[in-house]
Amino acid sequence: MGFSKGTLHYMKQNARGDKLFPLNAYVKKRLENWIELVDRITKQLLHARDQETLNLPCV
Repeated sequence: MGFSKGTLHYMKQNARGDKLFPLNAYVKKRLENWIELVDRITKQLLHARDQETLNLPCV
């Protein structure tokens, strides 16, 4: 993912609370890229599963 242990610890500790917390611009960009990647992979897996369930050829 590309985050240091300290950054991950900071995000984990702050995410437990209900308050917003700041992130450096490069950390925020990496996190956004990670979320986009996970979303894209999830969509591809769901699409593949649906094609398999319907017995349709994948295009």
